[in-house]
Amino acid sequence: MLQTFPFNKRWSFGDKGLEGTALMRYSFAYASGYALNYAALVTFAGYLHPGHQYVQGITIILIAGYLYILQRVWVFARSRAAVGDKDARKQA
Repeated sequence: MLQTFPFNKRWSFGDKGLEGTALMRYSFAYASGYALNYAALVTFAGYLHPGHQYVQGITIILIAGYLYILQRVWVFARSRAAVGDKDARKQA
């Protein structure tokens, strides 16, 4: 997780703000992703008994989408809003 933070921050989302708040939010996002993954495995593979491989395969796709959306709207949203404000001022 810590290895991908700088790449997502700068390259994927173009965040040029301070790293402290974004890193805390990023850590929370990934912790919640791991918790959701675990809950899905326990619930679906543990109680409903399909193969855990199928549950994990579907969960990987869903959690990836969840993490992308969370990073886009919450983790790195502040810098995009600031960039949008600057662009709006340039056009005016």
